[in-house]
Amino acid sequence: MGLFTPLWKHKDENKRIKWVEKSDLETPENKEIIRQLIKIENLHVMTRITAKLKDKDILSQIAESNQFYEIRNQAYIRLDEENSIKALLNTIRMAPDNRLKIAALDKIEDQELLLRVAKMPIDQEIGMEALERIKDQALITEYFLSSYRTNPLKYFVVRLIKDQEVLAGIVKDQDDQNLSNAAIEGIRDLRILEKLRTLVPDKYVLATINDKILALKMKHIESCSDQDELMKEALTSEFSEIRQTAIQKLNDQLILGRIATEDPDDTLRSLAMSRINDQDLLADIFKNQTNHEIRKAALINLTNLDILLEIEKTVHDTKLNEFIQRRLSAVKIVHAGTITDQVILADYALNGNDIDLRMEALSNLTDQKILRGIAKNDMAEQVRFAAAEKLTDKSIFNKLKNDRDELKRRIAKEQKRNAYMLEKMQSCDICHKGGDYYCSACNLGICKSCSKIASSDLAGDDRACPRCGKIIGRELMDRWN
Repeated sequence: MGLFTPLWKHKDENKRIKWVEKSDLETPENKEIIRQLIKIENLHVMTRITAKLKDKDILSQIAESNQFYEIRNQAYIRLDEENSIKALLNTIRMAPDNRLKIAALDKIEDQELLLRVAKMPIDQEIGMEALERIKDQALITEYFLSSYRTNPLKYFVVRLIKDQEVLAGIVKDQDDQNLSNAAIEGIRDLRILEKLRTLVPDKYVLATINDKILALKMKHIESCSDQDELMKEALTSEFSEIRQTAIQKLNDQLILGRIATEDPDDTLRSLAMSRINDQDLLADIFKNQTNHEIRKAALINLTNLDILLEIEKTVHDTKLNEFIQRRLSAVKIVHAGTITDQVILADYALNGNDIDLRMEALSNLTDQKILRGIAKNDMAEQVRFAAAEKLTDKSIFNKLKNDRDELKRRIAKEQKRNAYMLEKMQSCDICHKGGDYYCSACNLGICKSCSKIASSDLAGDDRACPRCGKIIGRELMDRWN
């Protein structure tokens, strides 16, 4: 076979198949070649020709007279396909209801045919449906680049492009901010976004790039467990949100201490401090820092009672000392709930400056002598009862209960009497007008007009009952005050 022999004449069938695959079989010249080949070609080459060929006349000729049954059958199928495709395209173009058009689209799998539909002058909704069904990125990219200047679907199409370099090119080359922003939304490669930051002059597009970088980095850092990477982001990230998330996942106590004491951002300092649990480190921060808020933050995380007691001895600032006392009480409450040492518990129960601490200590205190003393002598009723309930001898508890019940009865009786007095004072039992006073001796409501001036040896404006002469003004004043 000569050096310049056409591939379609080559003796090697693979060369002939290559010609079929690379050639446009619909040109007049190639159609003539195909008409010659279908009379002499083998099964393999004919399979390729029939699969690619679109000319109905030649397909009909193959279906009627080709020597291979398989090829004749394939040609018949291709002719049916062409008829089916025409019917589908007509439905998509002409059907009055978009539901029918979408149903026709659902029957199309060929990617180039879907692209052909998208290019048709049809309803935008149908165009979008066709484009969404195209999975071949090369076809989507070609469609966008060939028509984006006039295509009303350009903002939709750009969101279908996955190729990162193509999207970067759209961002760089566009004056349309909305189109650039849509392309940025599809970029997942941080290196490309970082590079675009140095190339894009538009501040609004640049802001979108920064937002995208932040979103991608945040997604990564939220799932990151590498402490070295977390440390780097916590210390150096340009985004405060990234630094916060990294600090929340960082375990290195020294790095957290560095951020808590040196960072200029109050929020990050506070967040880092909340992550520190190393008691010696917290003690060092408290001792060596002059910032009042940092020292208080260190105290909040201190749970070591010995360290807190040692700090208490060295602090002379009144406000800070009050804070230390509150922290000590909180730690002691926890401590009291975990120990059984009766001496320490007795100290907490007797001398604690917080009612919660005293009650927590009592819950673990079992020394009957100490409990008896508290039950008898403590000033706080709640503490007395808590101690008495733990005594094996219930006589003290019963006495306390009886005394409290008696007190409740007295209070209830007094409240009932006072309510009665108030009711009596609503009207005067003498003139039956509005009342001002009450005489308990005579059980009378008395108005000011009906009362009389008390004897002259009493100072002030005291009034007296007109019947028994008992002073009523002072009595009521004392009672209600």
